[in-house]
Amino acid sequence: MTLDVAAVLMGTGARVVRVASDGSRSEQELIASDLVRSFHGVSIDSRTIHQDDLFVALAGERADGHEFVSAALHGGARGAIVARVPEIETGSMSAPFYLFVAADALSALQSLAEYWRTRHSASIVGVTGSIGKTTTKDIVASVLATKWPVLWSEGNLNSEIGLPLTLLRLDERHRAGVFEMGMYAPGDIKLLAKIARPDIGVVTTVAPVHLERMKSVEAIAREKSRLIQALPSNGLAVLNADDPWTRAMAKTSGTAKLVLVGLASDADYRADELEPRGLEGMSFVIRAESQSFPVQSRVPGAHTVNALLSATAIARSMGMSWDEIMPALQQVKLESRQRLFHLRHDVLLIDDSYNAAPPSVLAALELLRSTNGTKVAVLGDMLELGDVEEDAHREIGARVGQMADWLVVRGERARWIAEQASHEGLAEERILTAETNLDAISKIRAIVGARVETAAPSHTMHRRDGLTETASNGCAILIKGSRGMRMEEIVQGLRDEAW
Repeated sequence: MTLDVAAVLMGTGARVVRVASDGSRSEQELIASDLVRSFHGVSIDSRTIHQDDLFVALAGERADGHEFVSAALHGGARGAIVARVPEIETGSMSAPFYLFVAADALSALQSLAEYWRTRHSASIVGVTGSIGKTTTKDIVASVLATKWPVLWSEGNLNSEIGLPLTLLRLDERHRAGVFEMGMYAPGDIKLLAKIARPDIGVVTTVAPVHLERMKSVEAIAREKSRLIQALPSNGLAVLNADDPWTRAMAKTSGTAKLVLVGLASDADYRADELEPRGLEGMSFVIRAESQSFPVQSRVPGAHTVNALLSATAIARSMGMSWDEIMPALQQVKLESRQRLFHLRHDVLLIDDSYNAAPPSVLAALELLRSTNGTKVAVLGDMLELGDVEEDAHREIGARVGQMADWLVVRGERARWIAEQASHEGLAEERILTAETNLDAISKIRAIVGARVETAAPSHTMHRRDGLTETASNGCAILIKGSRGMRMEEIVQGLRDEAW
């Protein structure tokens, strides 16, 4: 099944303008050969157009896609979804090409994706939650992909734009699709579920993130539950047994069969005997279906165990045997947001700068604690926490001294972390405040002793503040903060410098 002119017309309900090689236009006048002209892919960026793609002219805050229709067509696009017919310089463009004119280009894209999903029989898995969406999506997809062709969203293409673009890559080869569903405002999950029509839904957790927009944790939980409500009666809801907000969805949301995953004693898929092995992964035992299955996972961080359990529950529901699931779990190795770099042989950088909320910061600190040598936590502001922002930052400060030897804070809110860490006993000389990201890089370099003589020939450490101890025993540096803090600049700066 190919995405052709006929499918775009059916999916969008748009009127079509056919543009001939001489630049002449005819509206709603297609011949049979027009209807079967196919599109290679769908793009919203004229710079990434491939031959015979369909371009979608979205109007954004900074630019209007209608201004780039000509560029897309010159780049090889076969057609474009538009809200108005733009001026086009035909020039050397291959023709004919097609302008699909709809009231709103974004709504047309979403309608097309929804139509395209109904034309395919693949089982669709939707993943949402305040924390752990991307990790869970990647693990579920990785496990299923050991048996079947699977389509899953790349990175965090989880929005009202990213999800439709990913869905439109679905084809008859795929046995399953695994899609992340993000939430920016009320109504988002309902819309994404309408587009994707999932058979299986996963809610990872509900936490106080986006409170500036959502106002309360209850409102966040209500919005996340829209995914479970959208499932068909023969579908499957996979819920976190260890999170009370998520557990509540089992009683109040939807008619699909449900399973609980987690550490709780009543979880249908329960992790037991959990033993983290630092950056090497972890071992645990899955207890499910009155059986026990030992797992050696290469995915670091005990907080990822629920993602592995969710993947197991979904794989079982789709017909994978335990003999197929166990090696699949042990093969999973994520190229995740939490990236590891060796700045030199004894300095490890943990890049978890993508975003931050209290649960994910604590999970990252747990991972830092499992590393060898001196541990440096570089923490930026956690944004969009509303009225609980001070309490949330102080909660991190209360714990950081148990997990890190040094603390570098970046941002006005992160100063609460520093204050609380000092109150809880972390030595003042080991708490540093960075005014800028460049300043943070300088302070990190000082901690690891990169620009000082760090050890005597006998390897005896002489500096009172512990800087020499850092270099000889090794060092692990965690970078974590909300996207608005641009902590990735610290990561890049550290990687660019000579060590």
